[in-house]
Amino acid sequence: MDAREPDRNGAAVQKPAPATVVVCEDGPVIIRGDYDLRSQTDEPIDPQRKTIALCRCGRSLQKPFCDGSHIWARGVTHGDRSNRT
Repeated sequence: MDAREPDRNGAAVQKPAPATVVVCEDGPVIIRGDYDLRSQTDEPIDPQRKTIALCRCGRSLQKPFCDGSHIWARGVTHGDRSNRT
């Protein structure tokens, strides 16, 4: 499938690649492609890259991005909040 389509003048323009989302078991959510990242107050967040890892464990010091802190949170699953500090 061609990712190009003609603009109003007939010139081929590159269509944005759709975003893909991968949920890693006991890890982050990986987002690749063209996406719009916003805060809970709807402020845009510029990730400065096309592929990002979003934190799911809540321990990252670089939220919303994953910093690998889930590796040190052994024994705590993402659905279990009883062991979190």
